[in-house]
Order: sequence, then C-alpha cells, then structure tokens
Amino acid sequence: METSNSDSSIHTEPTIDETAQALEQFLATRAQTGVSELVLVGLLREYADEIETLGYIPRSWRDDR
Repeated sequence: METSNSDSSIHTEPTIDETAQALEQFLATRAQTGVSELVLVGLLREYADEIETLGYIPRSWRDDR
C-alpha cells in the first residue's frame, strides 16, 4: 500500500485488489436489489469509454460537489 503524509495524518490509498473487491461488492449489491446485470454492464462500458476519451475522471462525478 502507498502512504502519503499530509497535515500530520497518514492517508492510505486502497490497493487495486481492494478497489476491485469494493466494485464487485457494489455490483453484486445492485444486482441483488433488482438492477439488471445488463444495465450494470452497459453503465460500466459507458463510463469506461468516457474516462478513456477524457483521460481522467470528471470532478462532477464526485460525491463532495
């Protein structure tokens, strides 16, 4: 894991494996609540295409806007 020190606090970045597990859990939870797997796959593809085109994740997608 990578760590960075800012303002005397330690921030630990999630690993790729942890991020993959979180995404898997998110998708499984949505599927269990009735969201179609095809809808989830379609959304993932659309977002991946947009990120690939832009080269970054837009700030407008953040929760803290």
